[in-house]
Amino acid sequence: MSEGRRGAWCFEVACVALTLVAAWPILAGRLPDGGDARRIDVPLVAEVGRALSDGERLVWHPDLFNGYHALGAGQSLAVYPPILALLALGFGPEGTLALHGLLHLYLLCRGAAAAALALGGSRRGALLAAATTLLGGQSAQLLPHACHLVGVAWLPWLVALAARAAGPTPGPRPLLVLGAAWGLAGLGSSPPFLWYPALATLLTGAAAGGARGLLRAGLGGAIGVGLALPALVPIAAWTLANPRPDHGDHFAWWSAGGLSAADLLRLLLPGAFSATAEGVWETRAPLGVAALTLALARLLSGRLDPAARVGLALVVAGALLAAPLEPLQRITSALPVVTLFRSPARYLLISQLGVALLASSAVGAARRGGVGRVASGASAALVGLALLLAAAVSVRFSLLAGRADSILSRPDPYLAALGLTAAVVVLRGRRARGLPLLFGALLLELAWAWSGGVVFTPRVEVSEPPAILAPVLAAPPGARRVLDLLHEPAREAWTPARANAGSRWGAAYFLGYESLVPLATMGVEAGLRRTLVPGPPPPGSPGAFALRCAERSVTFVLVQAPVPPSLEHLPRVAVEGEVSLLAVPAPRPEAYAVAPAALRGDAVDTEGLAAAPVEVVAAGRTRRVVRAEGPAVVVVAQSWHPGWEATVDGAPAELLVADRLSLAVPIGPGRHEVVVTFDDPWVDVGLGLGLACWLGLAAARVRAGRGA
Repeated sequence: MSEGRRGAWCFEVACVALTLVAAWPILAGRLPDGGDARRIDVPLVAEVGRALSDGERLVWHPDLFNGYHALGAGQSLAVYPPILALLALGFGPEGTLALHGLLHLYLLCRGAAAAALALGGSRRGALLAAATTLLGGQSAQLLPHACHLVGVAWLPWLVALAARAAGPTPGPRPLLVLGAAWGLAGLGSSPPFLWYPALATLLTGAAAGGARGLLRAGLGGAIGVGLALPALVPIAAWTLANPRPDHGDHFAWWSAGGLSAADLLRLLLPGAFSATAEGVWETRAPLGVAALTLALARLLSGRLDPAARVGLALVVAGALLAAPLEPLQRITSALPVVTLFRSPARYLLISQLGVALLASSAVGAARRGGVGRVASGASAALVGLALLLAAAVSVRFSLLAGRADSILSRPDPYLAALGLTAAVVVLRGRRARGLPLLFGALLLELAWAWSGGVVFTPRVEVSEPPAILAPVLAAPPGARRVLDLLHEPAREAWTPARANAGSRWGAAYFLGYESLVPLATMGVEAGLRRTLVPGPPPPGSPGAFALRCAERSVTFVLVQAPVPPSLEHLPRVAVEGEVSLLAVPAPRPEAYAVAPAALRGDAVDTEGLAAAPVEVVAAGRTRRVVRAEGPAVVVVAQSWHPGWEATVDGAPAELLVADRLSLAVPIGPGRHEVVVTFDDPWVDVGLGLGLACWLGLAAARVRAGRGA
């Protein structure tokens, strides 16, 4: 084997080894247990698997939030090819998510290395870029968010492909490959996480190829948007119907604010503070400090190569978007789809990759003697000063929090000093003698970075239903609707019960824990909360809250201690720690009929009316069939959406909204069969356009191959 081929093999093995080291909790049979992992990813991926086994597409999830448009909210991964392939191979939801995390950690690692190589870097520099990107706080924090991890993992690949497409004479093939990568990212990623790679791709094209490179990067992105239309079209339609609230309300923690100077300093020594900034790249000494030192030295040395130019553009763009600059915040928050979910600090994903590219460029420049002593010394001095300032802010933070422990008792300062020393050694020697020291510190980096970033749970625990939900799952189908009151006011009290986890096994959450609950459900839930009066209800009365829950077919309520006085009279059927499961007396069934007096113009109000039972013939994922005696109004407890249609005895019928939330169909005298079916036309439009774009891409790829 030639030396070049041996080096290439060693490089690939090193990337795989970095991934395996970073993914050791997954390899040990554990899954992330926090963020979206248990409350969204496991239930939705489980439903995707059930839909596949039933030969259906997952469009509507009947057991989440009184009915949930799984494609519209953009987090189900229902059209992402790797998820579909793993489920089809029989790995199950937990195994699928574990392999999904492993695969995308490798994509992240190898993509960062590919970006450094595409911009002219060396293999050693590329490995440094891969390690910096993979072991930063973002990868650890985003692992529990399966759809977010997709966008993060494809980000460096898009930068690498944009750099190749911006070359002097690239031909059509790199452009088509860039579009295909964009399409895959768009099919699986959460919508707001597409803005980060979009911006990074355009900046890379401009920095690597000027106006021509910017144009080609934009063309690649346009191709990718076409390929991702099966996911993007229903998301866009759902967003228009469910715009997110503006700044200042209880969603402001998703969309408002930015990183202050103190926030930036705490990134250098995250463990020295009592809490970390969620969604922020925490450099995590020693590797992060070393990468920052190398990056700064590369900037101070001048004569920037393509990797350094692209890295600088990414760093500046990410920092500006994450900063508390009100005009930028308003503009980005107003962009379509971004209004669903925006955490400004996550724009530092772009900066993180930029720092990694600058550090890889510094390694190559140091070997060539292109980083002078002045630049090396100045960068080390500036980073050292920043570390001292971060330590001082940490001490002040501890004193204000009433903590008297010393920063010297934590490992952060010593690990930061190790990273700073390794960077200085790399910069001072053309033979890169500091690289063994730097990569030898990776195990310390791993242990420190992942110790506080993610809570892992044995997979067997995630694959079992929460014990407190046993009475819910033992109830007959149609009587398993849970109102989850745990997410307010105590957000920090994490329990499996509050995580929508029961829908993995058949419980239906009238309201669970998720920021993308449809607005109609949010409004009804807010009305329910207003009925929670301070004192107990009158003797013999179930109380206004229980009555409203019963009218909306809610059978159980999850509350956290202390139980509100207005709910203490409800039967407590299960207790787990501070969480109690209460039974709602005499709830209405999943489908029922009320008198025609409920009609209020083009709406239905069932409050105070008696509910008559109906015969439920079928209760499928997107189709409900009931038989009832009229005249009456048949109510089906699923959230209203324009995609629902109704027929009575096979003829099209008017579909109304009951109690501002559920489906209602008026029927005349006699016995009738009512069928409600969900079929969002925008799903088919997106699927058809996306398939046409994929076929067009394949034809263009064949034609380009013949031309070559």
